Amino acid sequence: MWPWAHLGVGYLAFVALVRLRGGRVPGDVPALAVALGTQAPDLIDKPLGWYLGVLPGGRSLGHSVVVAILGLVLLVALARHRSRAVAALAFAVGYLTHLAGDALDPLISGQPEELAFLAWPLVPLPSRGDPPNALGLVQSIELTPFFTFQLGLAVLGAAVWLGQGCPGLDPIRGWLGRRALPTGR
Repeated sequence: MWPWAHLGVGYLAFVALVRLRGGRVPGDVPALAVALGTQAPDLIDKPLGWYLGVLPGGRSLGHSVVVAILGLVLLVALARHRSRAVAALAFAVGYLTHLAGDALDPLISGQPEELAFLAWPLVPLPSRGDPPNALGLVQSIELTPFFTFQLGLAVLGAAVWLGQGCPGLDPIRGWLGRRALPTGR
């Protein structure tokens, strides 16, 4: 999945979970936590696997369910201790929806062997060629039904986020300076 689709899916999933638990619009910290969680597996694996060669590929350590469960259990335990359970839950939802989203394409295309990343390091990864560069990735975009579906999820997630008043934007505005971003309200 593309980053914007991960973000849309993660935000929609977290909002649905909050609503099911009787809550309201996510606050700034949980909104930022879910956003970070949706990108975390790629922020771990792409640089370490593709560019530094420390990991065996762009989907390994950060995309492993084995590693995710261990890491997320530790995160939730630490967050509960510091009264940040909602933010930890938001991060976990974002992280786990990322893994589920990356599993979709191999499942849809009938290539279950491509799901090996979910069990790494217990299962070896299929061999890949040279790592792609960012421009090559963007140039490889094709308007397939799956890509269109991803765009739709991103747009829906953005619409819900906008409709909820853009939670998480105010702290970013504060970090960047008040004039760096439009108010959006």
